[in-house]
Amino acid sequence: MPIVLKNSQVAAVIDTWLARRQLSAILDAVRCPDYDLAVWLTTDRRIRLMNNSFRRVNKPTDILSFPTNEHLTPGTIPDPQLKALGDIIISVPYVIRQGFDVKHRLPVLFTHGVCHLLGYDHETDDDYDKMKAREDAILERLAELDLVDRDRIRDEPIIESPSDMYVDREKLRHPRETDDLPKVLSS
Repeated sequence: MPIVLKNSQVAAVIDTWLARRQLSAILDAVRCPDYDLAVWLTTDRRIRLMNNSFRRVNKPTDILSFPTNEHLTPGTIPDPQLKALGDIIISVPYVIRQGFDVKHRLPVLFTHGVCHLLGYDHETDDDYDKMKAREDAILERLAELDLVDRDRIRDEPIIESPSDMYVDREKLRHPRETDDLPKVLSS
């Protein structure tokens, strides 16, 4: 199965069936339905350790993305031989502290993370505009499939802060604190 979803947090009850359907629809929308994707829903402590290991920022964040295929041009399909997009890590307690309803925020973050795995970024205004347009199109598709509430996500910011970060996959091979990596990421 191309989607691995690991939920190791207890701050919120997660409808994993819905989350998998959302992730599958996102992969369909980006034309990568058979690609592997690992998503880890975790705690502030774990994401803080990973953020410190890979970005040297010793604080929690909402999302980290680890692409398998580096240096992709946004909008291109990754190497079909690899059939792997990468890994997304989300701190559910961080999302709650931001005041979001987890049920409605997770598909937005899933979409944001997948876009990072496909080479999109938001370092410049032009990059931001391209990424936001792609995210909006994906979320609209999820709404058409009744996998998200269009009214609840319409005005929700996708890029909440510069705290979410694309992380170079090479750094994943040499982490400082490997004991905190999820099994799906270290295999």
